[in-house]
Amino acid sequence: MNMVSVAEWSQQLGVSRPRAYQILKSCGVPIKNRKIDGAAATAIWARHRDELQAKRRGRPAGVRSAANASSSALSEPASEQKPIPTDDSVAEAQRLLAWYKVEGAEIEMRKQQGELVELRPINLYLAGCITRARDVFLRIGPELRDRLAGTSDPITCDEMITAEVHRGLREMSEYRPDAA
Repeated sequence: MNMVSVAEWSQQLGVSRPRAYQILKSCGVPIKNRKIDGAAATAIWARHRDELQAKRRGRPAGVRSAANASSSALSEPASEQKPIPTDDSVAEAQRLLAWYKVEGAEIEMRKQQGELVELRPINLYLAGCITRARDVFLRIGPELRDRLAGTSDPITCDEMITAEVHRGLREMSEYRPDAA
């Protein structure tokens, strides 16, 4: 039996002392001379907390979702871990705030390292490339129709079309969005 004070137990749990008393009262943990059995109280609280969370989420007690199970994995980067509020205490709010600050700092760091970029400029660039490709290849028919009509040799027709396609590909490879 590991007897600890309620204040020590609240620090271990990361909650305020009044919140610790609320938890102990709601779980029915006996308090003797402001001391409790720390291990037993933690086990009872964990079981009680899981039951409350299960009720909130509409699942049977003891069943954890994949998101909850993966969020506790230490190997995942912070960007893939999602915070799960465990209670309504100030300590929990501070923990969530710290987590969001860490996530924001990680995003900024990844932007600086070039791992993350803004999506809008990329979409605009690709839309410009597609529009330019359409313009380049749609003009091949009108430019070649008279010369192709006057040629009966299929090899010459093939060479003319291939030359125009290569010219269009060369123009597209030199595409710069600001020049368009």
